[in-house]
Amino acid sequence: MKKFIAVLLSLSALLLAGCGKPVAKGEVTEEGFLNPETGIEYVECTPLKLYPCYPFDATDDEDDDPDVYLRVNRNGNVTDYYPLWFEDASNLLCYEISGYYYLVRNINYQEPTIKEFNPISADIYDSTDNHKISSFYLSEEYLPDDYKGSSYSNDSWLCQLVAEHLTNGERVDIDTSAGEIQDLYYFHLFSQDYPAFYYRVAFFGYNGRYFLKDSSTNTTVYCPRDIILRMVGNE
Repeated sequence: MKKFIAVLLSLSALLLAGCGKPVAKGEVTEEGFLNPETGIEYVECTPLKLYPCYPFDATDDEDDDPDVYLRVNRNGNVTDYYPLWFEDASNLLCYEISGYYYLVRNINYQEPTIKEFNPISADIYDSTDNHKISSFYLSEEYLPDDYKGSSYSNDSWLCQLVAEHLTNGERVDIDTSAGEIQDLYYFHLFSQDYPAFYYRVAFFGYNGRYFLKDSSTNTTVYCPRDIILRMVGNE
Protein backbone atom coordinates (compact mmCIF):
# COMPACT_ATOMS: atom_id res chain seq x y z
CA MET A 1 0.00 0.00 0.00
CA LYS A 2 2.78 2.44 0.90
CA LYS A 3 4.47 1.68 -2.41
CA PHE A 4 1.19 2.30 -4.28
CA ILE A 5 0.70 5.65 -2.51
CA ALA A 6 4.28 6.63 -3.32
CA VAL A 7 3.68 5.90 -7.02
CA LEU A 8 0.48 7.99 -6.97
CA LEU A 9 2.31 10.90 -5.35
CA SER A 10 5.07 10.67 -7.96
CA LEU A 11 2.54 10.69 -10.80
CA SER A 12 0.74 13.66 -9.26
CA ALA A 13 4.01 15.57 -9.01
CA LEU A 14 4.78 14.88 -12.69
CA LEU A 15 1.32 16.00 -13.77
CA LEU A 16 1.57 19.20 -11.75
CA ALA A 17 5.03 19.91 -13.15
CA GLY A 18 3.61 19.68 -16.66
CA CYS A 19 0.84 22.16 -15.96
CA GLY A 20 1.93 25.72 -16.57
CA LYS A 21 0.22 28.83 -15.36
CA PRO A 22 -3.21 29.16 -16.99
CA VAL A 23 -3.34 31.76 -19.75
CA ALA A 24 -5.12 34.92 -18.63
CA LYS A 25 -8.27 35.65 -20.58
CA GLY A 26 -8.74 39.21 -21.77
CA GLU A 27 -12.08 40.94 -21.71
CA VAL A 28 -13.22 42.80 -24.83
CA THR A 29 -13.87 46.53 -24.30
CA GLU A 30 -15.19 49.29 -26.53
CA GLU A 31 -11.65 50.48 -27.29
CA GLY A 32 -9.74 47.19 -27.21
CA PHE A 33 -9.41 44.63 -24.45
CA LEU A 34 -8.72 44.47 -20.72
CA ASN A 35 -6.37 42.28 -18.70
CA PRO A 36 -8.59 41.55 -15.67
CA GLU A 37 -5.58 40.49 -13.59
CA THR A 38 -3.82 43.85 -13.90
CA GLY A 39 -6.68 46.18 -14.81
CA ILE A 40 -4.71 47.39 -17.85
CA GLU A 41 -6.63 48.12 -21.03
CA TYR A 42 -4.84 47.65 -24.37
CA VAL A 43 -5.59 49.28 -27.71
CA GLU A 44 -4.08 48.98 -31.20
CA CYS A 45 -0.96 51.04 -31.88
CA THR A 46 -1.20 53.60 -34.65
CA PRO A 47 -1.39 51.77 -38.02
CA LEU A 48 1.64 51.81 -40.35
CA LYS A 49 3.96 53.16 -37.67
CA LEU A 50 5.49 50.83 -35.08
CA TYR A 51 6.29 47.13 -35.45
CA PRO A 52 8.04 44.69 -33.07
CA CYS A 53 11.75 44.04 -33.66
CA TYR A 54 11.74 40.83 -31.62
CA PRO A 55 8.20 39.46 -31.77
CA PHE A 56 8.18 37.17 -28.73
CA ASP A 57 9.76 37.01 -25.30
CA ALA A 58 10.04 33.24 -24.88
CA THR A 59 10.81 32.90 -21.19
CA ASP A 60 11.37 29.13 -21.25
CA ASP A 61 14.78 28.38 -22.80
CA GLU A 62 13.86 24.72 -23.22
CA ASP A 63 10.72 25.48 -25.19
CA ASP A 64 10.68 27.11 -28.60
CA ASP A 65 7.07 28.15 -28.12
CA PRO A 66 6.70 31.56 -26.48
CA ASP A 67 4.51 32.02 -23.44
CA VAL A 68 1.11 33.48 -24.22
CA TYR A 69 0.58 36.49 -21.96
CA LEU A 70 -3.09 37.07 -22.70
CA ARG A 71 -5.77 35.39 -24.81
CA VAL A 72 -8.76 37.29 -26.17
CA ASN A 73 -11.87 35.66 -27.65
CA ARG A 74 -13.89 37.94 -29.91
CA ASN A 75 -17.03 36.03 -30.84
CA GLY A 76 -15.10 32.85 -31.47
CA ASN A 77 -12.04 34.51 -33.03
CA VAL A 78 -9.19 33.88 -30.59
CA THR A 79 -6.05 36.05 -30.60
CA ASP A 80 -2.98 35.33 -28.46
CA TYR A 81 -0.89 38.26 -27.23
CA TYR A 82 2.77 37.95 -26.30
CA PRO A 83 5.32 40.06 -24.42
CA LEU A 84 8.28 41.57 -26.28
CA TRP A 85 11.97 41.52 -25.62
CA PHE A 86 13.19 44.77 -24.02
CA GLU A 87 9.69 45.99 -23.14
CA ASP A 88 7.39 45.65 -20.15
CA ALA A 89 4.18 43.75 -20.90
CA SER A 90 2.28 46.45 -19.03
CA ASN A 91 3.22 48.82 -21.88
CA LEU A 92 3.17 46.79 -25.09
CA LEU A 93 2.17 43.37 -26.37
CA CYS A 94 2.34 41.87 -29.85
CA TYR A 95 0.28 39.44 -31.88
CA GLU A 96 0.57 37.63 -35.21
CA ILE A 97 -1.70 37.50 -38.25
CA SER A 98 -0.66 35.42 -41.28
CA GLY A 99 3.04 35.71 -40.44
CA TYR A 100 2.99 39.47 -39.78
CA TYR A 101 3.37 40.97 -36.31
CA TYR A 102 1.57 43.95 -34.83
CA LEU A 103 1.55 45.89 -31.58
CA VAL A 104 -1.04 46.83 -29.00
CA ARG A 105 -0.30 49.32 -26.23
CA ASN A 106 -1.47 50.22 -22.78
CA ILE A 107 -4.18 52.80 -23.38
CA ASN A 108 -2.12 55.24 -21.28
CA TYR A 109 1.17 54.53 -23.08
CA GLN A 110 2.30 57.38 -25.31
CA GLU A 111 3.75 56.31 -28.64
CA PRO A 112 6.88 58.29 -29.53
CA THR A 113 6.93 60.74 -32.40
CA ILE A 114 9.65 60.06 -34.93
CA LYS A 115 11.73 62.84 -33.37
CA GLU A 116 11.31 61.36 -29.89
CA PHE A 117 12.13 57.94 -31.31
CA ASN A 118 15.63 59.23 -32.12
CA PRO A 119 16.55 56.68 -34.83
CA ILE A 120 20.22 55.72 -35.18
CA SER A 121 20.18 52.87 -37.71
CA ALA A 122 17.84 51.35 -40.27
CA ASP A 123 17.22 48.36 -42.47
CA ILE A 124 16.01 49.19 -45.98
CA TYR A 125 13.37 47.02 -47.65
CA ASP A 126 12.09 46.84 -51.20
CA SER A 127 8.64 47.91 -52.37
CA THR A 128 7.04 44.71 -51.03
CA ASP A 129 8.42 45.51 -47.54
CA ASN A 130 9.47 41.85 -47.35
CA HIS A 131 13.04 41.79 -48.67
CA LYS A 132 15.91 43.63 -47.02
CA ILE A 133 18.22 45.19 -49.58
CA SER A 134 20.52 47.48 -47.58
CA SER A 135 21.05 49.31 -44.30
CA PHE A 136 21.93 52.61 -42.70
CA TYR A 137 24.58 51.38 -40.30
CA LEU A 138 25.05 52.28 -36.67
CA SER A 139 27.75 54.92 -36.17
CA GLU A 140 30.82 54.18 -34.05
CA GLU A 141 29.72 56.47 -31.23
CA TYR A 142 26.76 54.22 -30.47
CA LEU A 143 28.68 50.95 -30.44
CA PRO A 144 29.77 49.25 -27.20
CA ASP A 145 33.50 49.53 -26.48
CA ASP A 146 34.10 45.92 -27.50
CA TYR A 147 32.74 46.68 -30.98
CA LYS A 148 34.43 50.01 -31.65
CA GLY A 149 36.03 50.02 -35.08
CA SER A 150 33.66 47.41 -36.50
CA SER A 151 31.01 49.69 -38.01
CA TYR A 152 30.67 49.19 -41.76
CA SER A 153 29.61 52.82 -42.24
CA ASN A 154 28.74 55.69 -39.91
CA ASP A 155 25.14 56.29 -41.00
CA SER A 156 23.30 57.33 -37.84
CA TRP A 157 23.20 60.92 -39.06
CA LEU A 158 21.15 59.83 -42.08
CA CYS A 159 18.50 58.29 -39.79
CA GLN A 160 18.41 61.47 -37.73
CA LEU A 161 18.05 63.43 -40.96
CA VAL A 162 14.95 61.39 -41.78
CA ALA A 163 13.45 62.23 -38.38
CA GLU A 164 14.37 65.91 -38.66
CA HIS A 165 12.82 66.37 -42.11
CA LEU A 166 9.63 64.50 -41.25
CA THR A 167 9.32 66.75 -38.21
CA ASN A 168 10.30 70.13 -39.66
CA GLY A 169 10.52 69.67 -43.42
CA GLU A 170 8.28 71.25 -46.04
CA ARG A 171 5.09 69.21 -46.35
CA VAL A 172 3.69 68.28 -49.74
CA ASP A 173 0.48 66.60 -50.87
CA ILE A 174 1.01 63.64 -53.22
CA ASP A 175 -1.34 60.84 -54.19
CA THR A 176 0.93 57.88 -53.41
CA SER A 177 -1.54 55.51 -55.04
CA ALA A 178 -0.74 57.02 -58.42
CA GLY A 179 0.94 54.80 -61.00
CA GLU A 180 3.81 57.27 -61.40
CA ILE A 181 5.36 56.32 -58.04
CA GLN A 182 8.94 55.05 -58.53
CA ASP A 183 11.81 53.71 -56.43
CA LEU A 184 9.59 52.81 -53.49
CA TYR A 185 11.49 51.58 -50.42
CA TYR A 186 10.74 51.26 -46.72
CA PHE A 187 13.03 52.28 -43.87
CA HIS A 188 12.78 50.23 -40.68
CA LEU A 189 14.29 52.70 -38.26
CA PHE A 190 15.84 51.50 -34.99
CA SER A 191 16.45 53.33 -31.72
CA GLN A 192 18.50 52.82 -28.56
CA ASP A 193 15.73 54.48 -26.57
CA TYR A 194 13.02 52.12 -27.87
CA PRO A 195 14.77 48.82 -28.70
CA ALA A 196 11.60 46.69 -28.75
CA PHE A 197 10.17 48.09 -31.98
CA TYR A 198 11.05 49.84 -35.23
CA TYR A 199 9.52 52.90 -36.88
CA ARG A 200 8.44 52.51 -40.52
CA VAL A 201 8.96 55.28 -43.11
CA ALA A 202 8.57 55.19 -46.90
CA PHE A 203 10.99 56.63 -49.49
CA PHE A 204 9.74 57.10 -53.05
CA GLY A 205 10.11 59.05 -56.25
CA TYR A 206 7.38 60.97 -58.04
CA ASN A 207 7.54 63.25 -61.08
CA GLY A 208 11.33 63.56 -60.91
CA ARG A 209 11.50 64.37 -57.18
CA TYR A 210 12.05 62.20 -54.10
CA PHE A 211 10.08 62.17 -50.86
CA LEU A 212 9.79 60.69 -47.39
CA LYS A 213 6.42 59.65 -46.00
CA ASP A 214 5.28 58.82 -42.48
CA SER A 215 1.95 57.09 -43.18
CA SER A 216 1.01 57.08 -39.49
CA THR A 217 0.73 60.86 -39.50
CA ASN A 218 0.04 61.21 -43.24
CA THR A 219 3.14 63.41 -43.51
CA THR A 220 5.02 63.64 -46.81
CA VAL A 221 8.10 65.86 -47.18
CA TYR A 222 10.81 66.46 -49.74
CA CYS A 223 13.67 64.04 -49.17
CA PRO A 224 17.05 65.59 -48.34
CA ARG A 225 19.70 65.22 -51.02
CA ASP A 226 22.09 63.17 -48.85
CA ILE A 227 19.52 60.40 -48.51
CA ILE A 228 18.63 60.54 -52.23
CA LEU A 229 22.30 60.09 -53.13
CA ARG A 230 22.57 57.09 -50.83
CA MET A 231 19.38 55.51 -52.18
CA VAL A 232 19.45 56.14 -55.94
CA GLY A 233 22.70 57.95 -56.70
CA ASN A 234 22.85 61.03 -58.93
CA GLU A 235 19.50 60.62 -60.68
